[in-house]
Amino acid sequence: MLANLVMAWNTQRLQQLLDRRIREGEQLDLEALGQIGPVATSHINFRGVLHFPVAEFGPQLFLKPTSTALAA
Repeated sequence: MLANLVMAWNTQRLQQLLDRRIREGEQLDLEALGQIGPVATSHINFRGVLHFPVAEFGPQLFLKPTSTALAA
């Protein structure tokens, strides 16, 4: 639902900007407009899934317990 609200708000704001520029007689770059459309979703993480390079940082993150930690 939040994603839909964000897309609706973006659509409204983008339309206001386009309407104003058209009234001012400004030429619109349709190619650029296609890249900033309100439903371009490549930058939105809908599932909330994060990927971390564990192979690269695993040794620092997953230290083996020391013998003193086991004795406590």
